[in-house]
Amino acid sequence: MKEGGKWLILSAIISMATLGGIYYYFSRNNNITNPIAVKVMVLEKDTVENVINDTGIVQLGEQQILKSPLEGGIVEQVLVQTGDNIRSNQLLLILRDARRQMALSQQPLEIEKQRVKIDRSQKQELEASQQLNSAKQELQSLKSTEAKINQEELQLFRNQEKIQEFTQLINTAKLELNDFKKLQEQGAIPVREVRTKEEQILNLQSQQKDAQVAVKTNRLVIKQLKTELQSQKQELSDAIFQAQAQLQDIKLSTNQERLELKRLQLELKTIEEESKTPLIQSTINGRILDISIKVGDVTKLGDPLLTIGEPSMELVKVELSPLEAKGIEIDQTARVTTIGANSQTFNGKVKQIADLAIASDSSGETNTNKINNSSPATVTVTVKLDQLNGNLIPGSQVDVKFLIDQRQDVVTLNREIIQSSGKETFVWIKNQKDQVEKRQVTLGLEGLTSVEVRSGLSFGEQVILPSSELKLKPGIPIIVQK
Repeated sequence: MKEGGKWLILSAIISMATLGGIYYYFSRNNNITNPIAVKVMVLEKDTVENVINDTGIVQLGEQQILKSPLEGGIVEQVLVQTGDNIRSNQLLLILRDARRQMALSQQPLEIEKQRVKIDRSQKQELEASQQLNSAKQELQSLKSTEAKINQEELQLFRNQEKIQEFTQLINTAKLELNDFKKLQEQGAIPVREVRTKEEQILNLQSQQKDAQVAVKTNRLVIKQLKTELQSQKQELSDAIFQAQAQLQDIKLSTNQERLELKRLQLELKTIEEESKTPLIQSTINGRILDISIKVGDVTKLGDPLLTIGEPSMELVKVELSPLEAKGIEIDQTARVTTIGANSQTFNGKVKQIADLAIASDSSGETNTNKINNSSPATVTVTVKLDQLNGNLIPGSQVDVKFLIDQRQDVVTLNREIIQSSGKETFVWIKNQKDQVEKRQVTLGLEGLTSVEVRSGLSFGEQVILPSSELKLKPGIPIIVQK
């Protein structure tokens, strides 16, 4: 074989091997020979709604529960029946308050007892006042002792002056005695004059000692008088303080008893007013929806008596969380649907949103004062139906949807169809080559089950419904399952 022919055969073999490798690669990675079966959804115009779902209770306009104003009231007469139409201020039932009648007979006795207490306190107040005045008078009488002390202090001063005077006289006399003795030794004067001077000195010294004794006596008397005065002042001050405190306590007690007398007198007037037979009247023009009592029943304060409402208006009360209530506005559209077979849907508008979130206790009663409640706080939203139905039973439960936002005639997808990888959001679609194509999408309004697609898809395109069994990749051939 020629050399050129060998090269042609070798080139053909290499080309066939290369084409076989390419074919194997694509068939291996793209399943060209084995298309996978998928289910698809054809995109059509649809509507996406963002709603808040909850349940509510049907009520009539101005629906209210008339409650017992009495503790221990006895139902004497019920003047209406369930379903009766009523007018404002119409008499509905009569309660009799037996306990008030008993209290009315006992209250005058309590008032008289209180007056006796006040008389006793006034006598104690007079005695305490007299004791206080007596102690003050005794304190005033101590001024005479203070005068004695002043006299003794003056006498002490005078005696101290005498001692100084005698000291000067004695010193002068002693000098003169020395001079007399010198003169007597010289024979200038007789001896008797020296003796006379000596006697004079002795007399002055005796008087000086008397003055010194008087000073000691004055000091002892002053000390004793001051001690007695201080002791008496302390005793009388303590007595005055105790008398003032006792008098203050008695006055305070007397004032409290006077206030208690006034309270009892006011309570008597209140009892007299409340002991009148209470007449329960209607507050609206409406209808009797329920009667909770019967003749002879004994009621507690706040017990429900009758439920009334205005049938020309149908409302639905919904309890929402504070977070949900923030998304609700007055006049916002709401859909009300009855629960059960043959359910009906009615349109309405938000009429009122409560300004205060209220928690319910275990009994179902609302309570705004408790901090720790078993139930979370909710906000009451009132929906008024656009048209009067007449078939909704007050007190029945209904489903309520508040329409927060809506997009009509837009491309929508169910949430489970949308895929994500990192920040990328995409879906798998069937392209014109019957292959898998990865398409990035931009999402818009999100509803409960569906989401608006703002960009990336168009009406009429076929979106592949993903499943855990499918391993989708771009370019894979597919066939649509029927």
